[in-house]
Amino acid sequence: MLSRSSRRRSIVTLLLIAGASCITALAMDGCEQAPPPLTREQAAIQRPPDRMRVLFIGNSLTARNGGQDNLFNSLPTDPGQRPPFAQAVTREGQSLDGHYRKGTAVQKIREGAWDVIVLQDHSAEAIEAPDLMADAIRHFVAEAHAVGAQPVLFMTWALKQRPDRLAIIAGKYRALGDELRCPVAPVGLAFETSLRLHPDIELYEKDGRHPSPAGSFLAACVIHDTIYNHALRDNAAAMAPLPHGKSLRLPPQQSEALQQVAWQTVEALEPSIAVRSAAAAAALPAIISRKDFKAQ
Repeated sequence: MLSRSSRRRSIVTLLLIAGASCITALAMDGCEQAPPPLTREQAAIQRPPDRMRVLFIGNSLTARNGGQDNLFNSLPTDPGQRPPFAQAVTREGQSLDGHYRKGTAVQKIREGAWDVIVLQDHSAEAIEAPDLMADAIRHFVAEAHAVGAQPVLFMTWALKQRPDRLAIIAGKYRALGDELRCPVAPVGLAFETSLRLHPDIELYEKDGRHPSPAGSFLAACVIHDTIYNHALRDNAAAMAPLPHGKSLRLPPQQSEALQQVAWQTVEALEPSIAVRSAAAAAALPAIISRKDFKAQ
């Protein structure tokens, strides 16, 4: 038989356990739960087949200034082109290796119904951890191919204070693009060209790493031209507004100059691989050269 003091300790312990359970339940009830992943059928319904369905995976370089997904959605398309439908999985400071190990981006790919997967790695990976970058990109390229999507490599730019590093960065992305037979969106090279031709257009934030609104716009134009294999024809300064009432507010002259730089850079990247257009998809092989694409 328990003594009075033992019974008292037992009662206190039970009360503490019960209280902790209640606190845990309340905390969980107040937390925002991640939505369950879509099934392939649900994804196909939510991502309309008459749109160019693009998934961006990256970090703050992709997420800045409204996000590359929203910028891509806002760019005009020509008649006959599928309008864009883009979403993104981003995390501040994350590398593609980190994204792959975390699993959220992989799950998003495996939901399916994507046409293009744009892969943006940490800006330092090509310099400091090229083997890790290469392995992560190979994993993501395999995941994209498994759901019938075309991977596109987002070539990042050099730090503003270290322009000499761009040659290394560009070389790593070009080599991986050739190895894996997938397109490279030469954003970093477009930054270099713009800084040379239009030094008055500031492409960086004050930290010299993240893109300014003009830098994000230039990146969006390069990615658009790489995916559609086509230059923007309209002055995209008149883009649809970004979510939450935001706008890049670029002067028309800057917008036009950056659009020209984007297409010149994409067109000059030879040899390269073109992303198939909707009209040509049935007639062309899965991966073709830009020269072959133009000949069609």
